[in-house]
Amino acid sequence: HKVKPNKEFFYDILKDLNTDVNNIIFIDDDCRNINSAKKIGIKTFEYKSINDSFDEIIKEINKL
Repeated sequence: HKVKPNKEFFYDILKDLNTDVNNIIFIDDDCRNINSAKKIGIKTFEYKSINDSFDEIIKEINKL
């Protein structure tokens, strides 16, 4: 199945966007999805709560 956390899901997204792993940051709250994306080389950000402020999330992403 091509759904998260299956790595084929991520490969399909890369293909659909016509890009590679160096141009993507995957954001999710599920460590299974994060780990799957990391395994194929995608930069990731795992947020912990929907209550995280947008500014805090952007600040952390900019560190990647």
